Amino acid sequence: NVGMSSFTDSKEREEQVDFVTYFSAGTLWAQPAGGDVDPENAFGKKVAVQATTVQETDELPARSKKCTDEGKPAIEIVPFDSQDA
Repeated sequence: NVGMSSFTDSKEREEQVDFVTYFSAGTLWAQPAGGDVDPENAFGKKVAVQATTVQETDELPARSKKCTDEGKPAIEIVPFDSQDA
């Protein structure tokens, strides 16, 4: 059996299935032209993500924690159920 999609390879999933990485997409931040959002300095900003993705579960929580550890406002993570939102 084969499953192909944007599954994130994690240690927990590797305990149940074998993964073959055929593509690595990474993360892209988008904003209106002229915006001033920098992924390294997004403290206090609302950041929209697709729900249940690695950006919601891992990346942004880690970035938000870094903000609060430095005494800055947390990132507000705003999940959406699809990319169509």
